[in-house]
Amino acid sequence: MKSSRVEGPLGESGSLPAAALWWTRQLLAVRPATTRDAVALWSAVARATFVWGRERAVTGSFGQFLTRRIEVRPLGLRIEVQPHSDDLFYAMVGHKSALVRWFHPEAGEFVIDVGAHLGLYSLIASRSGARVLALEPNPETYASLQRQIQLNSASVEPLEVAAGREAGTAPLYASTGSSGVSSLRPEWSSQYRVASEPPRQVQVVTLDALGNERGWEAIDWLLIDAEGSEADILEGATRTLSQTRRVILEVAHGAIAERCARMLEAQGFQIVERSRQNDVNSYWLAVR
Repeated sequence: MKSSRVEGPLGESGSLPAAALWWTRQLLAVRPATTRDAVALWSAVARATFVWGRERAVTGSFGQFLTRRIEVRPLGLRIEVQPHSDDLFYAMVGHKSALVRWFHPEAGEFVIDVGAHLGLYSLIASRSGARVLALEPNPETYASLQRQIQLNSASVEPLEVAAGREAGTAPLYASTGSSGVSSLRPEWSSQYRVASEPPRQVQVVTLDALGNERGWEAIDWLLIDAEGSEADILEGATRTLSQTRRVILEVAHGAIAERCARMLEAQGFQIVERSRQNDVNSYWLAVR
């Protein structure tokens, strides 16, 4: 629940009662694994509520008030949440309500999850019987992704890489206390009013080169959540898009969205659904 990255009714309606109800439902839905985990979770919520009430501002997320690691079980999955982080927010199924509505992989399908973060949607796909390739460039987040895969015995192959227009290396700008805002774009953190840590070099691949190397023939779902790099990823994925049935894309408003729309339409996709996330991004569902 970040003042700069609210992805629920608080950012849409401005109604405090509606927001409180929405967040209560989200917190209940994460389902702490043990009584001790539940105590830690609700203690963090109480601390956050007190601090935000005193400051009259929402800064950070509930999870940043956790003092120890806990395990939660949204949708019956196992997610390990680190203290003093925004992991809890990204373990909430409702934080990407559009994906919940649109993403229904089936057994035998092939899913590529670009910017997988903790891997919630990779795990959902794996549980359905799909084969999953998950890309995550942030080293700390990648370690968490690996942990979630192990906890769930999931059929997910993780790769510690970013996707882009050209292969090579590039600086990754991770935001302080906000792992979900890691981006190859240096200005990205400023849009969410969070500080950026010193950049680190990460490996960048194109989806087309990765597909040539691995011999992809058909992709049933391509998920892209890459914090401003989505147009670059599509430009490095011309052949990949020709093999893909459905794309779910987090898209930055403005010029990036225009580039993405042109590339998708050039590959024969129709954008059939759009869902606004916040002041920066929307989600699109594109199908052939």
